[in-house]
Amino acid sequence: MKHRFELKSLDQTKESAILYKCYLNGTRFTYGLGLKVFPELWDETTQRPTTSTDTIKEYKIEIPNIKDRITNLKTRIENICTGVEAYVSNCQLQNIEINLTGLRLLLDEKVKKSKKRLTPGKN
Repeated sequence: MKHRFELKSLDQTKESAILYKCYLNGTRFTYGLGLKVFPELWDETTQRPTTSTDTIKEYKIEIPNIKDRITNLKTRIENICTGVEAYVSNCQLQNIEINLTGLRLLLDEKVKKSKKRLTPGKN
């Protein structure tokens, strides 16, 4: 299964929402992660937050908890990938059709739970 993560906007002056996209049974599924990132902190090639320590250091001046925010974002991305794969696997094992609404509800549950564990303040 191919997981794609994209920024909703490439405007360098403000944070952008992150979208998850995949195809399930030929239907495109799009889901918002519920977190934002500055485009400069996003690596389009890996579709993950940047690992550039220089870029992160630049942002640390304005956003002291930037490392925590990036770690939380990475965790959110992995939770979504794992959740989608588990849902699809479960559907296949039970021989039931993949329900995109059911998948969205499952991810909402995972996202809400993980959002509660994020560092207090702006996420």
